[in-house]
Amino acid sequence: MTTNDIAEVLATFGEVFSGGRPEEVAAEWIAAGVTDPDEVCGWCMADVWEPQVAAKLRSAGVSPQGLASIVAEMTRGMTDDDMRHRWTDGSPVYAACNGDVSVDIFLRD
Repeated sequence: MTTNDIAEVLATFGEVFSGGRPEEVAAEWIAAGVTDPDEVCGWCMADVWEPQVAAKLRSAGVSPQGLASIVAEMTRGMTDDDMRHRWTDGSPVYAACNGDVSVDIFLRD
């Protein structure tokens, strides 16, 4: 693992994930304890662009794949309009990464 490996992963997902400064953001992922580029890739594929959100979910036992299932359950039956009115950018993951809602919304039974 190197910062460059994670920076390359972030850069492939675009500016939302790299902030236009992939090396600096890669260092944030490493500081959050997410040091495996493959794991960072998994979180990015799950639309998690904030390292602290990924770290909190991981410490609660939620994987990127698990998050996808949680989100599918949360949004079942909701229209796009419902989702846009409820969460920033119409996504609970985006809203959590943006700090608009707590990560805890994904941890409720």
